[in-house]
Amino acid sequence: MDYYKYIKYKNKYLDLKNNQQYKGGIGETRMTQLDYYILAGNIHKDIKKNIYHMIQPGTRIYDIFLQIRQLTKKHNAEIPFPPCISLSNIVAHYVPFSDDNTIIANGDMVKVDYGVSIDGHIVDSAFSVYYDPALKPLYDATKDSIDAAIKMFNVDIPLNEIGKTIQEIVESYEINYNGQLYPLKVIKTLKGHSIEKSKLHGATSILNYINTNTNRITPGTYAIEPLVSIMSDHHIPYKPTNSFTSYNGARNLSLEDNIMNNINEFKQDYSFISPYKNDMVAHMEHSLYVDNDIKHILTE
Repeated sequence: MDYYKYIKYKNKYLDLKNNQQYKGGIGETRMTQLDYYILAGNIHKDIKKNIYHMIQPGTRIYDIFLQIRQLTKKHNAEIPFPPCISLSNIVAHYVPFSDDNTIIANGDMVKVDYGVSIDGHIVDSAFSVYYDPALKPLYDATKDSIDAAIKMFNVDIPLNEIGKTIQEIVESYEINYNGQLYPLKVIKTLKGHSIEKSKLHGATSILNYINTNTNRITPGTYAIEPLVSIMSDHHIPYKPTNSFTSYNGARNLSLEDNIMNNINEFKQDYSFISPYKNDMVAHMEHSLYVDNDIKHILTE
């Protein structure tokens, strides 16, 4: 994390929060849209740095969930959706309840997905962690595909070029898993997306596979997120989780706390799982801000 940039943007943000006369002002105290996104991204990176040591066999996933929430609050930031910790064949969006005693095991592929919002400026990012060396090709395929997509992601690039790149890289990998050789697959039922002010999933979709969408990338904020599986190119609904869509556009911690304190009211959405019990899935995601002459990878 670049602490100089973090302190710079954090101080500017606090000046705005604590002294209303700065709002709409000029000079160093004025926060641009990009300033807000950079601050949110730096907070996201700081949280990752402080939770990474917890992501190991023997850790209860609910404890990771709590730590992400506490660190976000410590930074006076907002929580745009509940932190998700998804293991192995659970594809994404698994939110542990307080009575969930799931423990990370040696053979798991752990996906950690959470967001940070500053006054509605949201960043969304996920990373995967594994312990079994046999899972390295799955991890590498996911990382190489997102790295290539980020490298080419610029204003005026056709959106289908991103999907083509991701799919071709993923399918160039294979893995020897449980004594059988598998070609790796992109999960086609989930996708990247644009991010709008106070809206996590914007109007633009970024498909992770070869498609016909020739619309071009326009200036804005985006989340690129390939999800890669050993056995399946799609997901199915899993058990109910804390309402994920209820968070879309969340602007303050009181809403987040209300949802978490009234769990039974929000057991309406579903997390996602592979149709194959013995499958493994990796997930990586970064938020980017692009304009005609700049590109900021906000969460890397």
